[in-house]
Amino acid sequence: MPENGAPDGYSAAAEWRHDAAAIALMILMVAGGILAYGHLPPVIPTHWGLDGQPNGWSSRMVAVGFPPALTLALWALLLVLPQIDPGRRNYAVFIGFYRALRLALVLLMAVLYATALLSGVGYRVSIPAVTTIAVSGLMIFLGNFMGRLRHNYFVGIRTPWTLADQEVWRQTHRVGGRLFVIGGFLPLAGLFFSPAAALALLLVGVLGAVLLSVAYSYLVYRRVVGI
Repeated sequence: MPENGAPDGYSAAAEWRHDAAAIALMILMVAGGILAYGHLPPVIPTHWGLDGQPNGWSSRMVAVGFPPALTLALWALLLVLPQIDPGRRNYAVFIGFYRALRLALVLLMAVLYATALLSGVGYRVSIPAVTTIAVSGLMIFLGNFMGRLRHNYFVGIRTPWTLADQEVWRQTHRVGGRLFVIGGFLPLAGLFFSPAAALALLLVGVLGAVLLSVAYSYLVYRRVVGI
């Protein structure tokens, strides 16, 4: 029987109990927003360009309330989606990674939220640098464990070709994992030049890893099925 005791390999009702750290982080986000609210100006920056300068603003109510709400929605979505996945039995194979993924995404949102609040109350924070480090860390984490993923419809490199064949899935995720690790380290190297360069390289790393993985899945499919 799967680790969580569910006969079909996954139970959202049981899984949330493994997310105490993620739930605690979301509570801290709400508490931090409440504490910071009175110290924020009526309008604060919530979006920054590659040069690190703000180019988008929101009211403090939106800036304080929206990120925790979005984080909760994303966490809940990740919790529930496997329940409706036709391949949910396979989640038992990589359930440890999937729990870590939920925590990693909540942690990413919490770091970005805390950075925005600190900037809003007057602290000098390099938004591009923090964003680069946080997202690069997530990419490296994903890349290191991507090879453990088994066939499913919601997590991983899901293309028509990986979903059509188990072997294409396996080979694509093995190579795609390396591409994500490279794409994660690339922008970190850019920090030695400038936060703006790091953020630009982050976009290159993310897009490059995704697009190359998609292209590779097609090439593997052609080779495996003999087209």
